[in-house]
Amino acid sequence: MLKSQASVATPQAEQFLFKLAKHFAKKIPVELQPQHARLAFEFGLCEMSAPDPATLCFDCQAADAASQARLHGVLDSHLQLMTRREPLLLQWRAL
Repeated sequence: MLKSQASVATPQAEQFLFKLAKHFAKKIPVELQPQHARLAFEFGLCEMSAPDPATLCFDCQAADAASQARLHGVLDSHLQLMTRREPLLLQWRAL
């Protein structure tokens, strides 16, 4: 199992977490709580959190490198769509 993490500073961390979770819930199983969401993709799992109002965190795991790259790509592209005016970029790091 490959694990990775990313975080981004934004004053709208909780709003982006909620919007992303609600968006993904249309297609995949999502568990949403006020400052936490669990996204269960076919190709991996992502735990999103807003530990404080200015930080959005992503903790992911996938079975292999191809699945991990796909998971990162989906999360990157959807976050960019939600932040078009001031795009937020995730810097992934392996755990």
